[in-house]
Amino acid sequence: MKFKEYLKEARLPIFDIGTDIIMYFDNIKELKKYKVKNAEYDDVHYTVPRKAFDKIIGWSDKDMQKISDDLENHYEGDIQWDKKEVTLFGAA
Repeated sequence: MKFKEYLKEARLPIFDIGTDIIMYFDNIKELKKYKVKNAEYDDVHYTVPRKAFDKIIGWSDKDMQKISDDLENHYEGDIQWDKKEVTLFGAA
């Protein structure tokens, strides 16, 4: 791995479970308008258009794959993405 890749990886937050990602998003005021009101448990908690997500957070597909892969349990929340949007699911 190149030095620049190590630096970029070191800047990524470390999440144990998907609900940690939700709490991280909850603390970013620019994302509040994308929060799904009344979401509970395994509901969708955030649906963020990809353009807005890229501008606010800036994680690449590779970054999100690493974050998702590193989660202890995907049934305790997860992040999913495509070219249109980024979605956060809560715990089952």
